Amino acid sequence: MPLTFFSIDRTFAQDETKIEINKCVRLSAGFVVGGYILDETQNFLTGGLFQYSYNIKINNRIGTGYGVGVDFLEKDFFIPLYLNSVAFITPEERSPFVDFQTGYSVGWSGRYKDYDSYNFNGGLMHGGGIDY
Repeated sequence: MPLTFFSIDRTFAQDETKIEINKCVRLSAGFVVGGYILDETQNFLTGGLFQYSYNIKINNRIGTGYGVGVDFLEKDFFIPLYLNSVAFITPEERSPFVDFQTGYSVGWSGRYKDYDSYNFNGGLMHGGGIDY
């Protein structure tokens, strides 16, 4: 059962230095719209997310790091553990950037607790976006 999430979030970042950013801690909170296809029906769910990531800037344009979070969609809950890659569009101190995440997300659901043959354990996760 593939799940698809779209999020609108606000990112708060704290830079280690003002002149050259070497390390960055990000806290993100947002609104999630997700869906899945089950028995030829398409279901849409809403929820939220909170994420924390720690990134190290490799050069003027590229950074990498790791993160953890909590995502929830009604009765479905996920804890993503991921590696994060960041590509800054311009080399300036304040720059929009492209963000990509990949990892594993532990999941559980109260929606399917009455189905003995159904396992909802989570799986691979991927995400991305454009931030400023």
